[in-house]
Amino acid sequence: EGIARNKNYETLVTIGMRGDGDEAMPTTGDIQSDIKLLESVMADQRAIVAEEKKTDAAQVPQLWALFTEVQKFYENGLQVPDDVTLLWTDDNTGNLRRLPTKAEQSRRGGAGIYFHMDMHGGPFAYQWINTNPFPKIWEQMNLALEYKANRIWIANVGDLKPLELPIEFFLRMAWDPSHVSRNTIGNYTRRWAEREFGKEHAVEIADIVSRYTKYNGWRKPELISPDTFSFTHYLEAERVSSQWNDVVSKAEQLYKVLPAEQRDAFYQLVLHPAKASAIVTEMNIASGRSKFYAIQGRASSLVESKRTRELFKQDQALSDYYNHTLANGKWNHLMDQTHLGQVTWQPPRINVMPPVSETLPQDTDDYGVAIEGDPSAWPHHYGDAILPTFDSLNYRRSYVEVFAEGTKSIDFSVVADRPWVVLTEDHAHKPDRRFWVDIDWSKAPEGNAAATISMKGKQPDVVIKVNTNKASQSQVAEAKHRFAGMTLPIAFDAKDATEKTSINGVAWQPVADYGRVDAAMSVFPVTAASILPPSGAPQLIYPVWFPATGVVDVTLVLGPVMDFVPDRGMRIAVSFDDDTPRVIDIFSNRAAETFLSESWWSVFTKDNARYLRSSHKVTKAGDHVLKISMVDPGIVVQKIIVADSALPYSYFGPPSQSIIK
Repeated sequence: EGIARNKNYETLVTIGMRGDGDEAMPTTGDIQSDIKLLESVMADQRAIVAEEKKTDAAQVPQLWALFTEVQKFYENGLQVPDDVTLLWTDDNTGNLRRLPTKAEQSRRGGAGIYFHMDMHGGPFAYQWINTNPFPKIWEQMNLALEYKANRIWIANVGDLKPLELPIEFFLRMAWDPSHVSRNTIGNYTRRWAEREFGKEHAVEIADIVSRYTKYNGWRKPELISPDTFSFTHYLEAERVSSQWNDVVSKAEQLYKVLPAEQRDAFYQLVLHPAKASAIVTEMNIASGRSKFYAIQGRASSLVESKRTRELFKQDQALSDYYNHTLANGKWNHLMDQTHLGQVTWQPPRINVMPPVSETLPQDTDDYGVAIEGDPSAWPHHYGDAILPTFDSLNYRRSYVEVFAEGTKSIDFSVVADRPWVVLTEDHAHKPDRRFWVDIDWSKAPEGNAAATISMKGKQPDVVIKVNTNKASQSQVAEAKHRFAGMTLPIAFDAKDATEKTSINGVAWQPVADYGRVDAAMSVFPVTAASILPPSGAPQLIYPVWFPATGVVDVTLVLGPVMDFVPDRGMRIAVSFDDDTPRVIDIFSNRAAETFLSESWWSVFTKDNARYLRSSHKVTKAGDHVLKISMVDPGIVVQKIIVADSALPYSYFGPPSQSIIK
């Protein structure tokens, strides 16, 4: 009936079969028997096409979508007619599962891609707002283009309105890929902003759009939880809040100065997605901090729980404005999608505020002390209070906080026992009191040194240990122009390689604004042949300096690539100096796992990143050369972390440092 109804129209016919209700087809347990059944289904379908269209079925465009479980039938030998387009799919979260081999590229029907921009299904639903950074779309669809999956591109979109930007980017890239290169993605966003709002503020608007989608690409709003970002290490939660607050502040300032006739469009396309996403992030951070503070005994847990409730109301108010007030209610119901409280893959039935924790402050002036790097609080905790070691080569300041446990104001004094420990109160940090701890390296002794910071008041003294490691003049000279630290870990962005070698035109090149970094590195052309050691391969080279010998772990933070080339690994090699490169395969430990295995698929798709680790023995102190060598193309390297012990939990890991000048 469907073919008869549409026989006079230009159509693209889908063949094959799945089960009822977007489920897998019931199977016999014998895959070859199931394959024969599917082949007979396809033959019957093509006979219907020929009968109703009055032509050879091969003359009618057809596709077979290899969605989720369907792909296994093809890979186990199902024979599909040569004129049928193989529509390969992503993994539901924008990562291509499979691309055509050389042999498949010669098929008459060619190949295409089914790409998700939102999803109602596993591993998780994301249906609320735009979470599709252009660099990620470009990187994946450029793979499709270069591997000849270019006959059909289909974007899966449920709610059109929140996804206008990525839809247009995807379709324009499909229409003329040469006009969207890895070097011009930012220009595309600026041109879009100029078309919609004029030249005057186009650069600022493009920056806001790029940043909110980038931040949503770190972790989708529906998946952020109160414990996503660390409250203990690297000021992580605060840095995330600061970045979101900055982009929202700029959007709100622009909204005020734009002409009245542009404000509805700006609100819908720019301000709302930025502010709504920021509120969800801030709400979860406030929720997590309320628990963190309550466990420490802070009265300020009440401040964070109150803020969580306020943000929950703001989230609803923002949706209400979009639905009922924006453009006089023109877009009513388009922001009805629930997005808070997801516990399974499905969106929640109603929005649920993240949980809050509170103390019941007594009428006392008791206080507690907390430090960076430890979730404990003193004087009630019996372990030592030790700040992270201060490193003169890889320097970051630290902090100590004093907080009220009761309702009365607190009185105490804070003093360091060494003149090279510098304490500065951060008066903006309320209601608790934060003291930044810096080191005056001109006065600090060389090598390892120790100091203490004492908190004195009505309660037992709290003594905080300060450990420093200052490089000698000769060590400073040796470490110059290298990534270095007197202590580990050290971390740096992949783009900061001091040298990039190429082999026969194959080289590592930057993809601007990708993922967690300003630019990530990937091999181009993406169809280059694999190169295994000892053959020479394109390399990223990083000069590093270590103060001592020992075993170090090198962790590569990668893009969330799938093994899209059959019968080949997804490999990269890591080495120091002239050592034999250690080849690591992203998928080497996955042989017994299935596509839907929670142990790997759900984790890396939520993080939108993969992590590869290799161990290396450093046999001499001093300077070394870390080399990241291509083995297979298609891998995107974002960041590199070198450590000599297990890292504490944080979402992003230690912040990247610059090369020592």
